[in-house]
Amino acid sequence: MRFDSNDYTATPWTVGRRLLLKAGNEMIQLFHKEKSVATHARCWEYKKRIEAPAHVEQVRRLQKRLWFSACRWPRALKKVAQKDFL
Repeated sequence: MRFDSNDYTATPWTVGRRLLLKAGNEMIQLFHKEKSVATHARCWEYKKRIEAPAHVEQVRRLQKRLWFSACRWPRALKKVAQKDFL
């Protein structure tokens, strides 16, 4: 989420959802339906990306899972096509 010219990460499942950002002098908190989904130290620099290591790892796992499912998808289609025409 972008705030004060900086980008702060949140967990992948929050993409496309409405989040509330609460900012103090030292901390930034992101909320979804009153549940805290991310907390970051506030950055006063300009155009920085502030990432939580857990968020980065969740994205990597999700990308890996999507990659493997995409690799298997054509094989699954081929098997279905063969069954339909036999």
